[in-house]
Amino acid sequence: MLKLYHFEGSPWGWMARMALAEKGLKYEMTEPRDKDKNPELRNLNPINRTPTLVDDGKPIFESFAILEYLEEKHPNPPLMPKDLADRAHARAMALLGYLYLYVDGRIVTMQLFDYENWNMKEQLYPARRPADKVDHKILAPAEERLMNYWGILDKHLATHPWASGQSFGIADIVLIPAAATFKLRGRPIHEFPSVSRWLDACMARPSVKETATPVVKAGKQI
Repeated sequence: MLKLYHFEGSPWGWMARMALAEKGLKYEMTEPRDKDKNPELRNLNPINRTPTLVDDGKPIFESFAILEYLEEKHPNPPLMPKDLADRAHARAMALLGYLYLYVDGRIVTMQLFDYENWNMKEQLYPARRPADKVDHKILAPAEERLMNYWGILDKHLATHPWASGQSFGIADIVLIPAAATFKLRGRPIHEFPSVSRWLDACMARPSVKETATPVVKAGKQI
């Protein structure tokens, strides 16, 4: 059986869970809370991070590699278009997430939220930093860049039902956690009507809704 090393609250773990659910695959899950002391995960993944998927004793790590592995080994139902150009465009949309949205999203969240004092047993998400602890010279440009990236996705979604093209797929899986967090953070997702429509359609899918992170399931503004 497949075994997934993940953290329930991680966007990368959510990606892996969505893909496994879309493929209808059964798997065992474990959260390696002691990963810095226990060598089990490090023996499977040299960078000692999650998600890591083990299939028949063979480890696959890094979320995008996991998504493509599952697509190649279990091609039905498909999560990538058949046409080569369409596949390349779907990958480009996924990379919009990995290289831009998540990078600047991390800059923003590290400014806004108190990760250093986060009690994961008591809080679904870190508390907001006091306003005087936020460096707006860092925050404001990152927020502006994020708005630009969401505008790029919005333009794409104005002519395509899904980030991956004509059907739900890997690019959608990659982008969903970023969009859900953006919305829960109280940012103006309504300014991107196609993104807003798309996110609602994504969250209506059982594979997305049922595997979501606890903070997204709670649905409360962070």
